[in-house]
Amino acid sequence: MLIDFYSGNLDSLFIKLKSSGYEHTAIKSYYDEYVTSTLAMPDGNLGLIAGYWMPQGKNKLLGNHPSFGFFLGGKKKKFMADVVILFRFLSAKETYVVKREGGFESTKKFFGGYIGVEGGRELLRTRHHGFDLSAGMGFDGFDALDKNQQHDAVTISSFNFNLGLGYRYFSHEFQTKYIGMQVRYNFVRYATHGGSDLSGNTISLRLLLGLGGNQKKNQRLKSLEYHY
Repeated sequence: MLIDFYSGNLDSLFIKLKSSGYEHTAIKSYYDEYVTSTLAMPDGNLGLIAGYWMPQGKNKLLGNHPSFGFFLGGKKKKFMADVVILFRFLSAKETYVVKREGGFESTKKFFGGYIGVEGGRELLRTRHHGFDLSAGMGFDGFDALDKNQQHDAVTISSFNFNLGLGYRYFSHEFQTKYIGMQVRYNFVRYATHGGSDLSGNTISLRLLLGLGGNQKKNQRLKSLEYHY
């Protein structure tokens, strides 16, 4: 091992350090501390989301809607947090009624969105696979009526608390690019103030295309012959 060290043959040295023969040596302790401090370096996280939004209660009359958006955040050790912004498209499946300035109007308009903060913990990480559990909260709503000459536009909104389970696939253990999937259950309460009953929660399916990691951290782990 000393020959490997002084000759600069570090790849062979690191392999030997992970064997049982050097378990209680000072250099093995230093190596472990250096790996631990490297793993504690923060990771960035950003990317695009394509998804599908599905009402589950009486709000099913709104119909299912595609969604598109992005996320931006980071990860520290096993803990992660992201800001998520999503937009939902297409008209409602059925006509629904909302209140506007003392009267009621029927509509099929639907242009929705969600902005929230989602945080969680990585449950498992291997060379190519990552699983995480998360919770989030934010603003959820959709435009129901456009503005006209007599009246302002009407937006139906709700606080959104959600729980999610995610999966990410990395083509390489030190690669920052990944593709992922999420399923989230959203607790919402849309109020029409006397119009159609839109009670019920929703399910969101997401496909993620992201960049996550820290290039300096990944290069250091790679040079240390560390493997997830």
